[in-house]
Amino acid sequence: NLEQLEQLETWTLERDIQMEEQMDEIRKQQSKQGSAINELDAWSSERGTLDDDIMTRIEKLEQLQSDLSRYQQQKDGSEQDIVNDQIAEAMRSMTEKVSHLESLLMSTKSEQSRLEELTEQVRTLEAALASPSPPSQITFKPPPAVNEEVELDVPEFEIPTIEPFVPEPVRDPEPVTEPEPMTEQTQKGPLWRVKEGREILLQGFHWDSCKFDWYQIVDSKLDDIKAAGFTGIWLPPPSDSIAAQGYLPRDLYSLNSQYGSDSQLRQLIGAIREKGMHACADIVINHRCASTQGAGGQWNRWDGLKMDWEEWAVCSGSFEGQGSHQTGQDFHAAPNIDHTNERVQRDLCEWLKWLRYDVGFDSLRFDFSKGYGGEYAKKYIEAAEPEFSVGEYWDTCNYGAGGLEYNQDNHRQQTIDWIDATGGQSTAFDFTTKGVLQEAVRNGQWWRLKDPRGKPPGVLGVWPSHAVTFIDNHDTGTSQSHWPFPSRGVVQGYCYILTHPGVPCVLWDHVYDWGDDVRNRVLELVRIRQEMGITSRSKIYIHEANDAVYSAVIDGRVAMKLGHGDWSPPSNKKWEMKAFGNEYAVWVSV
Repeated sequence: NLEQLEQLETWTLERDIQMEEQMDEIRKQQSKQGSAINELDAWSSERGTLDDDIMTRIEKLEQLQSDLSRYQQQKDGSEQDIVNDQIAEAMRSMTEKVSHLESLLMSTKSEQSRLEELTEQVRTLEAALASPSPPSQITFKPPPAVNEEVELDVPEFEIPTIEPFVPEPVRDPEPVTEPEPMTEQTQKGPLWRVKEGREILLQGFHWDSCKFDWYQIVDSKLDDIKAAGFTGIWLPPPSDSIAAQGYLPRDLYSLNSQYGSDSQLRQLIGAIREKGMHACADIVINHRCASTQGAGGQWNRWDGLKMDWEEWAVCSGSFEGQGSHQTGQDFHAAPNIDHTNERVQRDLCEWLKWLRYDVGFDSLRFDFSKGYGGEYAKKYIEAAEPEFSVGEYWDTCNYGAGGLEYNQDNHRQQTIDWIDATGGQSTAFDFTTKGVLQEAVRNGQWWRLKDPRGKPPGVLGVWPSHAVTFIDNHDTGTSQSHWPFPSRGVVQGYCYILTHPGVPCVLWDHVYDWGDDVRNRVLELVRIRQEMGITSRSKIYIHEANDAVYSAVIDGRVAMKLGHGDWSPPSNKKWEMKAFGNEYAVWVSV
């Protein structure tokens, strides 16, 4: 009856939310497992080195004892004293090594125990996911007998024609994906856009945008951006900066920049929000250019500014800073800010809340995230409560003698560890996917797009709801071109990220500066993603990944291929080709 159906629907919604929480917990535990295994490997390697070192020292000790015996027979007192001293030193050194080895053995046992506990937790969570059951209080009446007449007090309706179900061929199990949460449950709190997973971002600037009245240019195109299907616009760094592009900030509270004035920025943000999109602020807080010279004649003070920090706010080892050691990698061009300092944390939290609730920004993008620990980004996110958050954790991929290595698990894990350090409150740009995808496109090496476990090789394949995929940005492409995607394959790249799970981010240049052909093809792919309901948590099955072709089916209703090889979607459904071009094609089920 209707009451029973409502109870079942309520249970289903609750179960979806519980499953997503359990999946997040599994990912966290698996991340900890990976870290524990790496520590065990490191300790095992060090134990082996210590074993070799101890054996060498034992051999040396035996040689010294032999020399001592020989000198005793020769009655050479001076040589005997020297050898005695050498033996004593060798014994002391070997005792230290043995003690260190024993400590390592104890640590290894402790880590093995922790790894076993983590493994058991993951098994328990996986078992809970594998055995969902409806609540016991819901009971279902048996169907009426064949001849029994049942009167239903419901309005008449036309029964739709349903095509007969044809099962798909048996395949290997598909990768575990996250269940899609309900919009009603997520739009009420912070980070709801991350949880809903329907974002299609536009990077609303490039490296040379500072040379124009940029806020006004973006404002003039908002109707077009909205109509194209974008849900949010990533804007350039808003604050006063030594560098015109905004990435060497000085007075964080001054919003008059090379892109436009404070009032123009506020007007643009308001217009973006009126269109139902969100404005994402580029947050540069790893480093900050000073206004005043201080200790050592270095520029390491901010006298007269609202955030009037001094040398104590700068990490030691950077511009004569007097703060704590850095919690991430060094940025050489400006003083590195000490995020362990409580005053710094408090000031940045207040500034971010000001950007959020006074200026009007909805979302945050953290620049140079590898410069400070993800736990500090977590503090700032919790203070500002944005609708969406993404970090730039850009590190070098794994390269060998033959170029980019096939296995990029370690590179991917670094980004996942940063996301995990934020408590899963921030997504991150998927530089692993970019590196692998552009190599595959450049050389036709489509086998790269399937990792050893049959999943996509980037963060996309492990934590898709927290992977922001992209082809190029203001650093890798545009006029800087530090790590550009091959230009002839840009549309192929967008075919991949716009049909796959994750959160795709499209570069301004490819929509407005590369001509109508590229623009139309990219926006065609954006429309397909929207119309077919592809989200950051969509389910993907990779069919082929070889030298000739890469092909995949997403959510059972979108199929795509890259490469010159022949491939067609599974024959168990009717398919219509919706987009095609140089070595790419997309079909939708009809």
